[in-house]
Amino acid sequence: MKEIPCFVTKGDTFTRHTSRSRTTHNAARHSPRRPSPRRQSPRRKSRVSVRLPIILFFVCTSVLPAQHPNAFTYRTDIQGTAGRLSDRFWTAGITATHSSVDLPHAEHYVAQASRGTLAQSRFTAGLYRALPWGFTARPDPAYVAMADVSMLVGARNALGAKVTYELQDEESEYRSSTFDCVNVVATWDHYARQELRIRWGVGFGYWHTRYELKDYPGRPTIILRNPIEEEWSFVLENEVDMVLSWGGYRHRAMLEVGGEIGQIHYEAAFETVINERHTIGPIVHWSLFGGQGGALSEIGLGAAWRWYIIPQCYIQFAPRYLGSLWDSDYSEFEYTGVVGVRL
Repeated sequence: MKEIPCFVTKGDTFTRHTSRSRTTHNAARHSPRRPSPRRQSPRRKSRVSVRLPIILFFVCTSVLPAQHPNAFTYRTDIQGTAGRLSDRFWTAGITATHSSVDLPHAEHYVAQASRGTLAQSRFTAGLYRALPWGFTARPDPAYVAMADVSMLVGARNALGAKVTYELQDEESEYRSSTFDCVNVVATWDHYARQELRIRWGVGFGYWHTRYELKDYPGRPTIILRNPIEEEWSFVLENEVDMVLSWGGYRHRAMLEVGGEIGQIHYEAAFETVINERHTIGPIVHWSLFGGQGGALSEIGLGAAWRWYIIPQCYIQFAPRYLGSLWDSDYSEFEYTGVVGVRL
């Protein structure tokens, strides 16, 4: 009788072994030419029935790939962003972050700030674009691209560099201008402990603006004295990621000072874990910009709500109000949505 091999449980193995012994014993008893086989003791049968599942276990574990001990970890985070500013502009962008180590979701899910407190080497790249909404009098598209690389040096420090490029075209009734800016910053990350990361960045910025006047019939041609303007600036940045008992806190601050240009940006976010799938928290933004055309101050207040659909995918919605400290006519609402995928 030919036996068909199969993967079975321990109980099934013992049953099949007993049936095969009985069949062999009956066939030998009815055949006069073959001697009756030696009867196996219960102790020997027990050893065979125990060894077979152990052998199968080692064969399966050596062939099949081992499962990661923590199914809630990731290394790459890709975010797609879309937003609407008042009734004039749409914004769209994508950001990708890759780490050299596994980033945990804690036991289930975790506040966004906690991923930055783990000592790691990482690479971040992003591209954003602002589009005019409908038929506007001033379609001013803008592009922003950035890349951030940091390498771990020792157990609690990382060194790197960040490059940001911005391009914007402005059109008016009398002239058109093209503005671009490049910031190059050297960064130092210090992981004080597992719940805190502090970054300092020092670098420079290069501003380049080109003006061009528009011609009108019956108006004499006007020649600009300085059609091209260049400006160098000093850049100082600070970032903090902190994990607290109730959630997380993070902020980004930048100071840039040049000959005729100066700006300050500060943005903070608080994230509270509601349950294993939802987080919510306020966001605060303040900026001050000064140049040849005057000064502009902007303040923003809003909230961000995040829903983890599965550990590898989440969505976020963040409405925000934008206003000015000294211009009461400046009042806008910004709505931003984010879809994130973690791999």
